[in-house]
Amino acid sequence: TLTIAGNYAGSGQVSLDVRLGDDTSPADTLHITGDAGSGTTVLQVSNLLGTGAATTGDGILVVQVDGASTGTFALQGGSVQAGNWRYTLARGSGANASNWYLKSTFLPPIPTLGALGLGALAALLGATGLLRRRRI
Repeated sequence: TLTIAGNYAGSGQVSLDVRLGDDTSPADTLHITGDAGSGTTVLQVSNLLGTGAATTGDGILVVQVDGASTGTFALQGGSVQAGNWRYTLARGSGANASNWYLKSTFLPPIPTLGALGLGALAALLGATGLLRRRRI
């Protein structure tokens, strides 16, 4: 945890190590004991062997602001991925509205033909007469 005692204002970049998984995943945290004012701070997140999982609450806490949070935090590149899960940065809700979290979205796998699929395609084309051998 990197703690800023008091208010924080300005722009910059902070690197955080996170194990991308569910809401309980261990993560470096930027902790601001006062207010987070103007400016945009970019968070660079490095995944530490996380395989991805659903976040069901606010997500993985990465910025804790004890006071008011009127500044902006952004995730470098807009998102980070682990397995079939994409993580984006979002402000918390309710009592956690001053904090910032990584929230996950499931990305369905892209189907491929693979070896079995290619064999089936060749058999289908052969059965319909579209696949022919040529003699030279």
